[in-house]
Amino acid sequence: MRPGITLKLFLAILAASAAAAAAMAVATRLSFQSGFFGYLNQVEAQRLDALTAALADEYRRKGDWNFVRGNYPRLRELAAPVQSIQRLTLLDASRRTVVGNPELPADAAVRPVVVDDRIVGWIGAAPFRRLSSAADLSFQKEQLRASWIIAALALAL
Repeated sequence: MRPGITLKLFLAILAASAAAAAAMAVATRLSFQSGFFGYLNQVEAQRLDALTAALADEYRRKGDWNFVRGNYPRLRELAAPVQSIQRLTLLDASRRTVVGNPELPADAAVRPVVVDDRIVGWIGAAPFRRLSSAADLSFQKEQLRASWIIAALALAL
């Protein structure tokens, strides 16, 4: 027995709906990833501004970078109220590494540390390339699961 036109039409519409739902889920995931990384980098830039002020205050009190030179835990301690990341790099006024990653990426967020209207250094943070914390990864997985559920519901409808 050959399938009738009604069954063929139903299967064609079902296949088209499934392809549309899968494309929607993939597009949602890609959009979420780029948007979420953008959001994280924007939040990071705001935190970097606050850290710049803390570094300027400490530099003003100490007079140079010796209080943190080669002492990454001290830099993280200063950043703790602001951020607890391991992507920080502190540079002196000549942009030589004081502490942190000596190979700061070109697309890193970099802010000047200004004391008495003079740039005494630079603080930089490498951008997010991947999710690192358990909360970030969990959030991403939940968003992916939700997009697949929405796609399945759209297909069922």
